[in-house]
Amino acid sequence: MDNSPLPEPHDVRAHLAGGIPVAEIEANEALFQALSFSPDVLFARRPDDDRYRDFKSSIGEIPAIARLIETDAGLLARTGALRDALTEWWASQTGSLVALPHGRNLIIWNPTPRQQRPNIRGSYSFQQFLTL
Repeated sequence: MDNSPLPEPHDVRAHLAGGIPVAEIEANEALFQALSFSPDVLFARRPDDDRYRDFKSSIGEIPAIARLIETDAGLLARTGALRDALTEWWASQTGSLVALPHGRNLIIWNPTPRQQRPNIRGSYSFQQFLTL
């Protein structure tokens, strides 16, 4: 079985004439949505070509791309929410994790209200496992 990643597509026209293929932007749409980031922050439409985008004219150098991404309000809100959820989870589970080496009981199910229902397979979820 070959478990290597699929080869990355190369758009020769984009290499030669410049531009970012819309197909590549659309292929990452799920990631953009998960991070609450709009690719329109970086890319401008070409008036005469719907297949390619250009970086916005306000991006004059490569470090400007990083600054736009790192200061994006949607991305900051999403990463902040993820950080808060992780901090809350860690605070609620620290006691169980600290006690783990002492009890060595890896099969106790200690559900929290959100975990009242078993997962699809009827086995322990990863989060349930970590509450042991």
